[in-house]
Amino acid sequence: MGRSKRQVKLKLMNPTATTSEQLDSHYDIKDGLTNLDIGNHDRTEKEIIYSNHESNSTDINYNNFQLNFADKNHLKRYARDITDYTATEIEIKHNGVIVLTPHFRQFPSELVTLIVSHCLEQRDLWALSLVSKQFYTIANPLLWCAPKIQHSVALDKFLYSVATFQPPMGFIIRKMNFSCPQWNDVHFSLLIPHLRHLEELNINGSVLNVKESFRHLPRHCPNLTSVDLECSTISSAAYTELGLHCHHLCQLTLRFVPYLSSDSLKFLLNCPLQKLTFIFNYCHEQKKCEDMMRGLWQFTLLTHLVMKNMNALHGRLVMQQNSEIHPPWPRLSLLHIDSCDKITDSDLTSFANSHPHLMELRLGRADLITDSSLFAIASALPCLTTLYLNCNTTISENGILKLIEKCLQLTSLTLMHCTRIPWKVTQLDHEAIESYRNGGIPMINH
Repeated sequence: MGRSKRQVKLKLMNPTATTSEQLDSHYDIKDGLTNLDIGNHDRTEKEIIYSNHESNSTDINYNNFQLNFADKNHLKRYARDITDYTATEIEIKHNGVIVLTPHFRQFPSELVTLIVSHCLEQRDLWALSLVSKQFYTIANPLLWCAPKIQHSVALDKFLYSVATFQPPMGFIIRKMNFSCPQWNDVHFSLLIPHLRHLEELNINGSVLNVKESFRHLPRHCPNLTSVDLECSTISSAAYTELGLHCHHLCQLTLRFVPYLSSDSLKFLLNCPLQKLTFIFNYCHEQKKCEDMMRGLWQFTLLTHLVMKNMNALHGRLVMQQNSEIHPPWPRLSLLHIDSCDKITDSDLTSFANSHPHLMELRLGRADLITDSSLFAIASALPCLTTLYLNCNTTISENGILKLIEKCLQLTSLTLMHCTRIPWKVTQLDHEAIESYRNGGIPMINH
């Protein structure tokens, strides 16, 4: 018994349109397309014959695949349609016979790109790269954008791949997080010449053997915009190199950083730094603290300043308005200080009045601050969204209510170990603040 024939209607696409446009439009075939017969729908080669026979049929017959066009140009145009729609490999013979090798499992590139863009985890990207060559082509560069090296075996393979792959994959790398303890100066020196386009760098505390080699990184990576360093093993000369070579550096985080002299900091003035985070080893000498602050006051582009693990003297120096530049950091919108033991109402009031753009303020161990400071903040900082205070024995319900009433942008209020404030208002989110502002919830149950 003869095999039954399956027939489907073919909708041809405009070869000059994008794939997304093609999927929404039909191609006019009045001037040449006739009976189309195609064999089994698989990846085997198809032989296509065309003639000048006139016909109005646009059916596809899955036993033979015959095209009837008016001329060869129409055939080529149709072939381009097939190639775009099904990713078919096509070869045109001299006698008018063409050979098609369909790849019907191909997706439009836009669709694959969209799928891949929703996968943020490296494990997911790796899984997608195994689906097909098409997925591999799009997903693999994203795997190289931010490689994560977790153990020594992966480290060796990574360094080998960076050194040998063609085309070079190191130039794709934009972000590196050094957390594998096996990294050392030799590994680091082998890698950094390949990181010409690196933008974000993080070296955490588990990497103890990268020392002298780091100072060579800035000249190989001039496009750095963000650097986060565990500084216990890195010399101060590295900061000089960053300032000399990395003129796009906007964000710098230094962890367990020792005392920094104003001379060390002055080279970083070459960078357009906007976000600075310092987590210090304690520095108790007043002259050294004052010298460091003179250097920090020069960074006039700062919008974010975070300073932790300081002594009380250093914390007050941040607030005091005796700098050569008045006010220091005029664009400041975020300030975190965790050592505010010696900051007074006068210091905080003056600072708030000279920094009206502050949106987030976090003050630790601020025991000398009273309701007067809260009144000043309420009047001077209309854009404030976040306030955090801890270890205070003087601020009261009245000061908090005044703050909530005046700071209409406030969405987060945290009061830790503030003994005159009831437990229930230790932490308020936006919804709770609105309830207090509208009188829906009493501050204290009398």
